[in-house]
Amino acid sequence: MVTTQMIVTMLVGLVAPIFISLITKASTSGQVKGVLLALISAVVGIGQGFLDTPPGEVWQWQLAVFYAITAFITGVATFFGLLQPVNS
Repeated sequence: MVTTQMIVTMLVGLVAPIFISLITKASTSGQVKGVLLALISAVVGIGQGFLDTPPGEVWQWQLAVFYAITAFITGVATFFGLLQPVNS
């Protein structure tokens, strides 16, 4: 079952590489951009983990890790699939 949190995580993963490309210079290394994407993904994962935990229950860190990994993988796929020029 697809939840609203999953959709938001995927959308952030799609938008994050575009946002990072806009705020960094073209000469910025790929490592710096990767770290920025990882940080954004971690913040999204932690936020979604808190939002997905019902009130009165213990925070589920497994959900936060899942959402962070999902956002990061979506962001990397977006970068290499849409933003990188195709060499043909």
